[in-house]
Amino acid sequence: MTFLVLPDAGGALTLTPHDAVLVGPSIRIERVGVIGDVTHNLGCWLDPSATATWPIGIGGGDAGTYRVEAEIACADASAGSRIRFDVEGGTNTPEFTVPGTGGWQTYRTVDLGRVELPVGSHRATLRALGKAGEAVVNVRSIRVVRDAK
Repeated sequence: MTFLVLPDAGGALTLTPHDAVLVGPSIRIERVGVIGDVTHNLGCWLDPSATATWPIGIGGGDAGTYRVEAEIACADASAGSRIRFDVEGGTNTPEFTVPGTGGWQTYRTVDLGRVELPVGSHRATLRALGKAGEAVVNVRSIRVVRDAK
């Protein structure tokens, strides 16, 4: 790995669509909005076998327990998909049921759970365990936030 997402000064890793390696059918980076109000998200996640993976790095003073939160959107009729956030070498793999947020571009931040991250370079992967509706979920960002020491 040559590029790594590292914790910022506050101890949080921010995983964005453009930093992800997308594998599998249909999942892609969507551009939403117009000039001056453009955002991006992982979307068109029609096939639950698709994954999004980010290369992350945890330094010596940064190992420990992290809270995983995601900014997601899901049409109410498609709520109920299960997703998991895996980190190579990490423990406590968070699994989560996607709630309806009112629409595919109506975002809210949800807590996915906690993961224990050791020192080193790892791959963090968001994967679907099943799809309940027309698509799994849209993801604007994932934040992996260090618990207070």
